[in-house]
Amino acid sequence: MAMDRFEDIIGQDEAVRHLQTALKEHRISHSYIIHGDRGSSKKELAMAFAAALLCEQPENGNGIVEPCGKCRSCLQVLAGDHPDIRVFTHRKKTPSEKSVALNVDEVRALRSDVQIKPYSSGYKIYIVEHAESMNASAQNALLKTLEEPPEYAVIFLLSENLSTFLPTVLSRCVTLQLHPVAENLIAAYLEKKELASKERAALLAGLSHGNLQRAAELSRDEDFAAFLGEALALLRTLRGRNAAEIIDFTQKIADKKLEISRADDFLDITESYYRDILLHKAGMRQESLIFKGEIPYIAETAEQLSMQQIQQILEAAETARRRRSNAGNDALILEMMLLDIRSVLKSR
Repeated sequence: MAMDRFEDIIGQDEAVRHLQTALKEHRISHSYIIHGDRGSSKKELAMAFAAALLCEQPENGNGIVEPCGKCRSCLQVLAGDHPDIRVFTHRKKTPSEKSVALNVDEVRALRSDVQIKPYSSGYKIYIVEHAESMNASAQNALLKTLEEPPEYAVIFLLSENLSTFLPTVLSRCVTLQLHPVAENLIAAYLEKKELASKERAALLAGLSHGNLQRAAELSRDEDFAAFLGEALALLRTLRGRNAAEIIDFTQKIADKKLEISRADDFLDITESYYRDILLHKAGMRQESLIFKGEIPYIAETAEQLSMQQIQQILEAAETARRRRSNAGNDALILEMMLLDIRSVLKSR
């Protein structure tokens, strides 16, 4: 297990700067909301801050405060058992349970724990994942702690949707907004960490759509290259595929027995592939395309489709993504998307 460090938080300069200032000037707020898309380094940022705050001998090189990685506190963080860092998240009772909503009982457990003083540090840090899933009752249960926190308590609410928070909760927290990371920064990070070659790093950065964690996950996925080749082969030949072949493909990648679901991967690949076609149609340079190895097919498809038809295809992909967010059947959703795309391709 590697320790989260600020140096690994790429492209989030504003949020890092705020937390670094808090560390250097010893002006620690009691409540933070870190808001960003899934995989946008929310938890990594909170853990880097927690490790640095609790570190017994924090380093201060190049103006950046980092945990030393050697003291007792850092060793506990590395082992994942620091008594003064508590992570709260909803635990699904069954594998089929879709919701990750934090309930009142879980929030009350946090409130009770806050009353216990730190075991070995001057602070006690709470990291609440999926905080946007708290309903009004759960948020109200947390509100008293946010209003009158003990001096030692620091609470991080990690969120993908600020609109679900009560105004009273928002008003008592410092909100740190995380943004999509530039592709060149993601590619440079993957190369620096020796996670991918220059060419592969550029491809993964493009597919990640600004999500550094996603790009890193793909770089470590030994089976992704083979899946990517299979997915692109289907998209190239989709116009001539029959319904049975499409159904077989979607059922295979959405199989619930798979250790890693490929539904998200396939949606990302499909959207990126047709965005490349759209960009080529609009006259963009080849260097701006993600799938540079697919340029002959991209050019041919761009010539055959109108801008309106390409937009229809991208809308079909976006519709599939919305349906997935509502916990629909992945195989059926992807099947409908591919049949819609095939219909547009056949109409050219």
